[in-house]
Amino acid sequence: MLQFDAGYVSIPGHLTTGGTFGGVNTNNLGWNIRARRLIFGAEGSLPGGFGYKIEFELSQGAGEL
Repeated sequence: MLQFDAGYVSIPGHLTTGGTFGGVNTNNLGWNIRARRLIFGAEGSLPGGFGYKIEFELSQGAGEL
């Protein structure tokens, strides 16, 4: 499973002066896309009636097994 966030932020052109607006850096405006959560997994069965399921999740800069 993959979850992504995407967004677009802008300031009207006549309000920007030299890359700043009211002390705020405007160089990071525009489109921004990042992964929120990535989950990789597998499941199956073994002889003798045993099953397994394993998932690895990457989210918020941390990993979990």
